[in-house]
Amino acid sequence: MGFVKFTKTKSRIGTPKVSIWSRGQIGFNQGAVTQYKIDKEKVSYAVLYYDEERKMIGIELTNDGAAEGATKLIFREGGGTSFSAIPFLKTYGIDYSDTHQYNVEYDSRSELFVVDLKSGD
Repeated sequence: MGFVKFTKTKSRIGTPKVSIWSRGQIGFNQGAVTQYKIDKEKVSYAVLYYDEERKMIGIELTNDGAAEGATKLIFREGGGTSFSAIPFLKTYGIDYSDTHQYNVEYDSRSELFVVDLKSGD
């Protein structure tokens, strides 16, 4: 097998993280998009869940825009994806006055991306 040319020099692929931005958006970084194969051809919406006892957010990615609570994903060219979450953050009293990053993992049992709010920077 011959050499394959690497051309994605501007890509920032690192540890999968989810950010809650001070403007009230939740975003998956490029590392999460790459590792979990989040593709705009496969998913277009996010549905949010909250476990108040464990301080964890569950994110379901779907193509069903009619799903209750579905919020449109915004894919950034060469970057991650994000969506508006102000009503969700306000409802559960999740602080978004400053931008913070959190660990994210995919839970195949619940089929949710799980964000542990205790893991923030």
